[in-house]
Amino acid sequence: MYFPHASLAYGVAGEVRPDRLSMKALLSDFPVGPVTLPVTRLSLVAQSHDGRHITWTHLGDAVLGGH
Repeated sequence: MYFPHASLAYGVAGEVRPDRLSMKALLSDFPVGPVTLPVTRLSLVAQSHDGRHITWTHLGDAVLGGH
C-alpha cells in the first residue's frame, strides 16, 4: 500500500555550505522567532525502503519563481 506525502528537505548549490548545526537550530522548533526558508524548486522522487536503507530516484523538478 502506498501513501503519497510531502517532505521538506533543504540543500544548497555551489561550494559554500551552511553550518549543519546552525541549520538544524534554525529549522527546529526552538523558539527563535520566524524563519524564512526560500524555496526555488520542488523535486519529485520515487522512494524505496528495503528494511535497512531508504533510497530514492530523482524523477524531475518544478522550478519556482522563474529561476
